[in-house]
Amino acid sequence: MKRKSEWNTKKKKRRAKANHDKGIVDFVKILRHFFPELPVWINNMDDPRVQGYCIYTQADYIMMGILKNICGTKSMNNMDENFNEQSCIDNLRYLSEDSYLTEMPNKDSLTYYLKMLDPGQLAKVRKKMIQALIKRKNFDRA
Repeated sequence: MKRKSEWNTKKKKRRAKANHDKGIVDFVKILRHFFPELPVWINNMDDPRVQGYCIYTQADYIMMGILKNICGTKSMNNMDENFNEQSCIDNLRYLSEDSYLTEMPNKDSLTYYLKMLDPGQLAKVRKKMIQALIKRKNFDRA
């Protein structure tokens, strides 16, 4: 028979794991609530790539970079290792709204894309995000 303290410890571990796993869910809820148009804005940026060779959308790359940072992944090599799971692919597909996404982009293609991308394009997206918050009066009570 298990002791009560062992049972409580297992329950605490399950709660901690459930809270840890909720991070990405909370992030997606916030992103969808405040910026439902974000993938469209990203895909409408000027694309520096040769169009005939594009497999992934711009939203795939940008959202993958965001996921890397919010998941606390320190390096691109770790990203390739940690994100090579079906759940990560599903999350990226949902965030980027790319129904054709079946594999994660690799670190080299992400790095190449980010090197070619004009930072001013991301600044325009950030400006749209701020304008959306102001327009919807999300922080007026604050």
